[in-house]
Amino acid sequence: MKKEVEEMKEERDVAKKNYTEECKKRKTIDSPVRQQVEQLLIDNGVDRGASHGGELTGVACLVLEDKIESLMAGLKQVMHAARPANVRAREVDQMVMSYEKHFLLLSHLFSLARTQKHVFKQAAEKERILNEMRKTIQLVDGSTKRLNLSMRTPKRHIASSHLVAMIDLHDGIAEWLEDWLEQVHQTQKRNDARGKIRQREVKARYTCRVEALARNAGIAMHKKTRHKFKEQTQRVATLVVRKTARVVRRKAAMMEMEAMIAAQPVLVDHRTGLPTIAEC
Repeated sequence: MKKEVEEMKEERDVAKKNYTEECKKRKTIDSPVRQQVEQLLIDNGVDRGASHGGELTGVACLVLEDKIESLMAGLKQVMHAARPANVRAREVDQMVMSYEKHFLLLSHLFSLARTQKHVFKQAAEKERILNEMRKTIQLVDGSTKRLNLSMRTPKRHIASSHLVAMIDLHDGIAEWLEDWLEQVHQTQKRNDARGKIRQREVKARYTCRVEALARNAGIAMHKKTRHKFKEQTQRVATLVVRKTARVVRRKAAMMEMEAMIAAQPVLVDHRTGLPTIAEC
């Protein structure tokens, strides 16, 4: 058995080495179009997150959605300027618009999935959200097939086949998401560092006193009264306005995508990879 384990480890090491070598062969695309798109994102305040491998983080996605109209208008200009002679202008417009609606549909789906548990405690509201999720997933699947995007990834399968069932079973999954757990970890780390005490016994007694004060009814009432009449800041009011605008934009994208799928179920031919847009 020990010999077999050692052989498996050697095979694993060889596979990891081969994978690393293949990754090094990947070339970064540094075309003028890519540079213009990067600059377009920067000009609109969208940070691609160098600490996350160049991927868009949650905040950057919200900023992108708030600036979606200006971003897509700028992207159209970039794509038209680089458009080859054999590509029609209508193809570019159709593809850009389709990806814009696809992004808004995904954003709406993720927003619904992040609904907190206390909302699902209301039976009528829970049924409304689940029905809207089913409709959104159906449109996302239709848009994915329409654009000839991959339907075989694990995340696509989970979203299409299991997301609604899991939320229905557990009355929401928002509290299990990474950003909420990360916040809990940071809070615990901050609590552990409170007092800068190294001796475990002294730190345990100090923590007990802190928890006792936190549960004290008089202190809790004082904190609640102190913040009771605090007026809503301008920043919070602005965030509410932006959130309302995002909801309206997403619902409009759902209706538009429904009409687009009905009019043209396939935008990219899966056999050739070419657009199926016909001349008017």
